[in-house]
Amino acid sequence: MSDKLSIQDVADLIKKSLDIDAEFNESTFFLKVDEERIDYSIEISTKEIQSKIDELDNLNEANSTALYSDRYYEVLVREESPLPRPGFWTRSEDVHEFDDTDNGIHYSFGIPSDVYSIFLLNKLNNIGFERYFFSPRRVLHRLFRRDPHQLELIEQEGQKEPFPTPFDVIKSSLPRVYTLRIKSNKNISIKQFEDYVHAMLFQLSYNMDISFVLINSLEEIARRSRIRRIRRSNIKELDPPRRTYRADLIYHYQMGVSTDSAPLEFLSYYHIAENFFEEIFEEDLINGLREKLTQPDFSYRRKNDLRDMIKYIIRRMKLRSETYTFNEIEALKLTLKKFLDLEELINRLNEIDNALLEYYRNHAVKFCGAAKVDLESEDYDKTISDLANRVYITRNSVVHSKEGSKPKYVPFHHDRQLLDEVPLVRLIAEQIIIKSSKMLN
Repeated sequence: MSDKLSIQDVADLIKKSLDIDAEFNESTFFLKVDEERIDYSIEISTKEIQSKIDELDNLNEANSTALYSDRYYEVLVREESPLPRPGFWTRSEDVHEFDDTDNGIHYSFGIPSDVYSIFLLNKLNNIGFERYFFSPRRVLHRLFRRDPHQLELIEQEGQKEPFPTPFDVIKSSLPRVYTLRIKSNKNISIKQFEDYVHAMLFQLSYNMDISFVLINSLEEIARRSRIRRIRRSNIKELDPPRRTYRADLIYHYQMGVSTDSAPLEFLSYYHIAENFFEEIFEEDLINGLREKLTQPDFSYRRKNDLRDMIKYIIRRMKLRSETYTFNEIEALKLTLKKFLDLEELINRLNEIDNALLEYYRNHAVKFCGAAKVDLESEDYDKTISDLANRVYITRNSVVHSKEGSKPKYVPFHHDRQLLDEVPLVRLIAEQIIIKSSKMLN
């Protein structure tokens, strides 16, 4: 590993992530827990920390979330299922072991190793999200609130109570995030390790009806934390609603907020705009026809005037399955023009991540080639057109299966790229919901 960490670096990472008072000397690192009748010290020797640093230094990094050597591989995994299956998880500290004796492969699935925890802390610290990623307070209560009867038995038997280490607290604080560890009796390639990873995840999903997917970037789980950070997270600070909103739009919005699936989240927000397509397109078509019919040089007696009228309608409509339908990309452009405040969209995107505007301006969507869009351009019509094209082409790629040589979205494989588009459609959807609402009477 590059950027070798020191003992002090690791101690600082632990203290910062858990937000707990700490003391550090040459031999021991102490964490002091003193709140709500919990009064314990968690300690770990500096020698033990150094051994984990040395172990980390002997591992390589792959795909930003995997650690590996010739005989070891550990990668971050996220649980996608809405509820854990009874009987699979009993405690968040569980690690499930699977031995493939024929091939000399050992699998461990559950909380991360101590070494991976250090790696993860450092990665999160580098992107500034360690404090939004962990929930240590709840975990401390669970780890330290011992059953009095159990403590009495431990004391009678002369045993030492098994206090957690700082790494135990960190790993138990992770929100439905685990690692899959693979150990091999012989040297194998990283490609073989990756094949074993996919095979094990499928085995779990198929037999346990729980979906576990690889996390290819910490941004996949950090992006939602950014939005949560800029919104009011304390329910005591909320005011009662002063507007009513369309229920069908709220259902789609709630689906988007509640899911961890990138494609489902994107499509849920897109459906909010889609609700207005037919209504807005029809209204615009009627206005266009009315304007042409009322021109002083129009006459229904002249065939050329009528032909021009027919051509205008055909250009705006599409023939599909012997019925005419509206042009969806045009409908999206009209919907954006009606509801979208570009200045507000720019401000909100900057609050979430000030790199997003530059990303949309300079990068197309890789898996489908959806257009770049400069949201700060002075050409309003071009901005709306580019924005509509980017959103619409991305939507089509997510919805439709591969057609010929056209690049298409591949579930999980392209999630990281799709997640960059989610803030855009979410903020558009929120503006549409709010601006189509009504004041409470």
